[in-house]
Amino acid sequence: MRALYEARAGQVITTDDLEEAARAATGIDIGPYIASFVKGESRADLKGARVETRETAKGVHTTVTVQRDGELVLPARVQVETEHRTVSAVWNGETPEAQLEFDTAGEPIAVTVDPEGFVPDPNRAN
Repeated sequence: MRALYEARAGQVITTDDLEEAARAATGIDIGPYIASFVKGESRADLKGARVETRETAKGVHTTVTVQRDGELVLPARVQVETEHRTVSAVWNGETPEAQLEFDTAGEPIAVTVDPEGFVPDPNRAN
């Protein structure tokens, strides 16, 4: 950002300039982020599609199937809450569906996808 500001001092900086500077500095294409957060063009509807549990010798093994509908690829934290503990893992969001595995001492009480609300999800209730 500083390099972009210094290179364009006194000039208008466009989103295209920002994308180009970010790509040059990091090698990461931030176009999808700009399209979503700035232009409102992309979306990501995330949901916990399925939760399966089975007892193990040490407690409960939980498999959470998460799904993404939409073109915006963003990582999201998936949180499993039990009576005594909350565990989480980060889903990279790169595939439309993924399974995350959790081992806990007790049965899950709640499973939440993106508990912080970082992903611009138009349908957070699903």
